[in-house]
Amino acid sequence: MLGDTLLMEQGQPQPFERKAANTYLQQAAEGAYLTPENTVTIQVSVGSGPGQGTAWGCDLSYDYVRINAEYTT
Repeated sequence: MLGDTLLMEQGQPQPFERKAANTYLQQAAEGAYLTPENTVTIQVSVGSGPGQGTAWGCDLSYDYVRINAEYTT
C-alpha cells in the first residue's frame, strides 16, 4: 500500500488511481521536513508471521543537496 492506495495483492498489481497516488506523494513532500505529516507510508505484508521493520530513506532532490551544501564544519 502507498498511503491508503492498494498497489499489489498476492503478488499481482491492482488497478488504482495513479493521480490519487501521485497526489499523496506530492502532499507528503510539501509538508515540513521530517515531521509525521511528511512521512510517506508504504505498507508491505509478507507471509503471516509476526514482525516488523523500518526503512529510512533520504530526499536527494536538488533542494536537499543545496541546503546541505550550505553547512560548514
